[in-house]
Amino acid sequence: AVIDRNLSLGREGIFCSELKAALSNSPVKQKIQGFLAGIGGTDVDEELIEKIVTDALARKTFTDGPIWMKED
Repeated sequence: AVIDRNLSLGREGIFCSELKAALSNSPVKQKIQGFLAGIGGTDVDEELIEKIVTDALARKTFTDGPIWMKED
């Protein structure tokens, strides 16, 4: 799971995009899911991070785009 607080319009979080590019030639296919949180200055607290980690560990499929997360 990669948590980004920024967004490259039309893509995903900038850090997630860079990580995928860096690992693209890896002999082992990497399972990387991007999550966006804290956009617009909203808080990213421990509960939200726990929610993201739980989602990432339970995930069976990964999307090309980011998953938007926010506080409840």
